[in-house]
Amino acid sequence: MQWQMRWQLRLRGGLSTIGPTRPHSPCRWAEAMAAQGSGGAFEISQRMTAMVGWGATTDFREDWTWDQAAETYALDPDMAARLR
Repeated sequence: MQWQMRWQLRLRGGLSTIGPTRPHSPCRWAEAMAAQGSGGAFEISQRMTAMVGWGATTDFREDWTWDQAAETYALDPDMAARLR
């Protein structure tokens, strides 16, 4: 049981650091991935799937992470069009 709590804390910390640096950086990472076409869209999809899975596993509830992901990929009409 103790190891599970430590594992969840590590994953939760990973969401706080990996989340904002890669999938939410429209200036660099997201633009570079979108420019790669279907391969980049696949990479973005994989990162977002991992974030959702980690969030569910660790009960991660910091809204800014999910809000920023939505703004960067789904609610930005240019980015959404590029990822289709």
